[in-house]
Amino acid sequence: MRQIKMKATLLKTTIVIGVQIISVAHAQGSGSGASDALAMQQGGTEPSLVAPPPASPAQLPEGAAAQLAQSTAQGKITSLRSTTAGVYRAELSFFADGLTYYAALLQNGTYWRVIETSNRKRAEAVYTDFVARTINLSDAQRRQTELEAENAATQRSLVQAQLRIEQLRIDFDNAQAQQEEVSTRQAQVAAQVTQLESDNQDAQHKLVQVKRQLVALQDLSDAGLPPEHLARSRRHPKHLKTP
Repeated sequence: MRQIKMKATLLKTTIVIGVQIISVAHAQGSGSGASDALAMQQGGTEPSLVAPPPASPAQLPEGAAAQLAQSTAQGKITSLRSTTAGVYRAELSFFADGLTYYAALLQNGTYWRVIETSNRKRAEAVYTDFVARTINLSDAQRRQTELEAENAATQRSLVQAQLRIEQLRIDFDNAQAQQEEVSTRQAQVAAQVTQLESDNQDAQHKLVQVKRQLVALQDLSDAGLPPEHLARSRRHPKHLKTP
């Protein structure tokens, strides 16, 4: 019996503690809801979990070359001096609205370097330096152009010389082949001449022998007959005249 009472008391205590926990959680939820409602009333919108984008940076200022090109296009630049050498040019100009001097170095009409200053003497000094650079750069470019032309001419001469060498080599080979052919032909002709001379000598020797044989046979054939010169005298006596 006593144990039953203890269990009942423990059950009541557990129920009371559970009710208190639920009450506290409800109160906290109500407070949070009130806070959110208050925030909506004050701000007019629900609180955002996304951070706002950063503010865009200020536009970067243009460089001196861009400013000079823009002012020149607008007709606000007064040209004071200019020096041109090849594709390079040095310019000294004045921007009246800003009381600013510009010393510029250009290549093929494009600004290469621009110095902006309100000091006239410094601007003239920079311009003088740019003029010297213009001349030096132009001389270097001129020398480069000349060397490129000379190299091209040398290459053409080299090609022509190589072609001439090839032609001479072909001519020499042909001449050598012809010379060898001529030498061979001369040797053949000399051999033929030698053979003909030998054959001629043999023929002459045989002719002499044949003539001797002919004389001997003629003598044998004419044996017992009057000599031929006597026969001629008899046929044509000197004391007889032809009527």
